[in-house]
Amino acid sequence: MAKYNGLITIEGQIDGLSFYKTADGTFVRRAGGVKKSRIMNDSNFARTRENMSEFSEVAKSNKLMRNSFGYLLEKYKDSKMQARLTSKLYEVLRNDTVSDRGERSIAIGIGTEGGVDVMRGFDFNARASLSSVLFDGFTLDMEASTLTLTDVVLGRGLKFPAAATDFNIRLIESVIRFEGGNFETHESNVVTGKTYGTTLNGVLSFESPLTMQGQRYFLLVIEYLQEVNGNLYPLNNGAFNVVNLLDMV
Repeated sequence: MAKYNGLITIEGQIDGLSFYKTADGTFVRRAGGVKKSRIMNDSNFARTRENMSEFSEVAKSNKLMRNSFGYLLEKYKDSKMQARLTSKLYEVLRNDTVSDRGERSIAIGIGTEGGVDVMRGFDFNARASLSSVLFDGFTLDMEASTLTLTDVVLGRGLKFPAAATDFNIRLIESVIRFEGGNFETHESNVVTGKTYGTTLNGVLSFESPLTMQGQRYFLLVIEYLQEVNGNLYPLNNGAFNVVNLLDMV
């Protein structure tokens, strides 16, 4: 494998050479490899087919989970979120201890205690983990689908960037059915506050329950804003905002 330093950007194959672009530049190697038909049929590639099948399962589940939380992840995710989520989902997959290799599923793995433990507390924005922002004073009741904030001391129990003047806190509840590839999501009311306040109290809840049956996921979202001439603006493109998978049931 060699690095291509030419003036013209090339991607694809030319004269038996394959050019491909990465974050570190454009690289070139000889085109070739085993034909797909052989990989899909030759017994010598059984393990390869198993790996391909499980990679596909993880990729589909990754996309489904990201879609279920929609615009929040597009706004506040970090640049490596998808790769970090993929790594977690492979751990979830390994918690399917009843299926054969190559047939293990996220739907089974996530239904186990070990699978839940893997995903609980996952920060979709690694730049702002929940543990570095909100320290105490909140209680999640998954049976009632509510989150209660009780006497959270601003600046100590809830930290915020120096430039922030306001914040919003909301709860997201989603049912994700990996076996069917569908989901249902809704958002709670929003608890707002000023960073120069003293304590925060409030309850996050939903107007009505979700209609889809299945495993429910609860995300806590904390957004910071800055007031300028009476208008509120998102702070630093969401770099400080928390999107945390609190728990699932």
